[in-house]
Amino acid sequence: MSSFSDDENAGDKVAAAAENLGDQAQEAAETGSDDVRERLEHAGEDVKEWVEKAGDEVKEWAGGLAGKVKGMFDGGSK
Repeated sequence: MSSFSDDENAGDKVAAAAENLGDQAQEAAETGSDDVRERLEHAGEDVKEWVEKAGDEVKEWAGGLAGKVKGMFDGGSK
């Protein structure tokens, strides 16, 4: 049979292991949230670039279309 001292030591070891596990879980959660935050920031930057590029392409297309329409009216008035 184990003595009270052995049981107390085992309890202390279990408590220390549980505390260590809790610390590791908290660290993993913080690291995970930092990773997610960083990925979202990069994704946000990518989306911003795509929107800007699309906007430039739309402006270019609209400018070309406006030129064609203007040419149609200028050519028709002569």
